[in-house]
Amino acid sequence: WWVDLRFRPAPRMQAWLSATELNKATRFVFERDRRRYLAAHTALRQLLAPRAALAPQCLEFIEGEFGKPALRDGAPCSFNLSHSDDEAVVLIAASGEIGVDVEVLKPVPDAMELAQRNFSTQEIAELAGSAAPSRDAAFLTGWTRKEACLKAIGSGLSIAPDSFTAGLAHEALHTDIRTPRGLAEVAVQSFCHEQRLVVAWARVIATGQS
Repeated sequence: WWVDLRFRPAPRMQAWLSATELNKATRFVFERDRRRYLAAHTALRQLLAPRAALAPQCLEFIEGEFGKPALRDGAPCSFNLSHSDDEAVVLIAASGEIGVDVEVLKPVPDAMELAQRNFSTQEIAELAGSAAPSRDAAFLTGWTRKEACLKAIGSGLSIAPDSFTAGLAHEALHTDIRTPRGLAEVAVQSFCHEQRLVVAWARVIATGQS
């Protein structure tokens, strides 16, 4: 689901948020960032409420070891949220570990330098071989695919992003990622929306493989 973050939600919707969420909103220095946070989190509750058969204000969230949010145990769905500037994407699945990432297409003048630190050898070679006009989009595609995979696992950057290959093309791919719990098989895919946004989403297929 797409969420437009340009508009501050109505007070009745802000009242859905927990004390923790409201406190976090007050800590943003810029009003723009506060508005985006409130819009994203009220929209998330609005989308999850009917699936959990609860009022939006009754939803309770927990965080994983590295801060990945989830509904409390027994919830009938899983979700993930990502935002870039005034755009947000919410991914919801009936079950399983999932992750989503979105980036607004923009120039990335240090793309190759960032790739050297975060991409696999295969991805670095692929980026270096891409035509200059399309290199920024290729980099952002690879970046969002990696982020989606790591968010699906719930590891954050505790797993080095250069330790696995997610690819720079908009195609479905299965990749193996070594985690503290063993090898995880993750499916990832992506697309470009209206030539202005790159979106990638991932699902953990299996974990604990040797």
